[in-house]
Amino acid sequence: MSITKQFLKLLFVSTLIVIYSYAVSANNHRPIISVFSIKTPKLNLKFSEIMKNSVLHSLSEKNFLTQDGNKTYRYFDNNNFVRIDEVISNNAFKDRSDGELILFLKLDIINVNMHDYLLELGAEVYNLKSDNFLTSWTIPKKKILLPSNCDSICKNIKLTSNIVLASNQLGESLGNILKLNFRQKDNKNIFVKKYKFNISGLNTSEILSLTDIVVNEFPGFVKLIDKEQHGSNYKWIYYSSANNFKLKKWLNIALKQLDLKVGENIDLNVNSDFVVINKYPKNLSRGSKGDPKKFN
Repeated sequence: MSITKQFLKLLFVSTLIVIYSYAVSANNHRPIISVFSIKTPKLNLKFSEIMKNSVLHSLSEKNFLTQDGNKTYRYFDNNNFVRIDEVISNNAFKDRSDGELILFLKLDIINVNMHDYLLELGAEVYNLKSDNFLTSWTIPKKKILLPSNCDSICKNIKLTSNIVLASNQLGESLGNILKLNFRQKDNKNIFVKKYKFNISGLNTSEILSLTDIVVNEFPGFVKLIDKEQHGSNYKWIYYSSANNFKLKKWLNIALKQLDLKVGENIDLNVNSDFVVINKYPKNLSRGSKGDPKKFN
């Protein structure tokens, strides 16, 4: 096979890889990961795409749900050279994106001399909804030595093949890191979410009963950390594989068991990361009914 055909084959394969990122069962309840390649004017866009597609493939092989973040982001900014701070602060993108996690990939190709190159690959992971930085990862620098008679086609093939290999290594490492945040249930890996609970107004009996229910009865429970307590104010960190919609439904049921009805004597607010439970004070007067026949 000629060098040109080898090069075209590598490009074709790297383009097809992205298809695998969507071939994942929807029953795994995993978060969708928006994957971005951070491009710079000095870096060939083709190499950035090859890196991203290889990482997408590695993550999908581990049954992660992924989407091409750059493609989605083009609805809001047609600039090929995205920056991390621009993406995570773009509320319009957050509203449109299905991703819960966002993965930024960085690639540097350093020309040491005419025939020597260094590859540097790294990644940063953020919680898209809360803008929280979660983790970062880099792989060891990879040195590429080109033959003395290597022309531009030869150089592209060498760089492409090494980027694919290094990107697969990066994707494998990222997949292993992210899997640490998953638990096994019925032979499926379930994503573990972290919820911050703020609870106020419950008496000792009520807080003990609620604790027992969310720990021993709620499906998907992983861990509860009692962070703070000041009087009747409590702060928890609650880890569960349940999504926020199910958690809200179950909390409504649990509070009813404690004779606490949302909207009557207690407030309950649940979003993607936070849970706020606030019991109304008993001595809070609702005021006189007055004379509705006279004053209406």
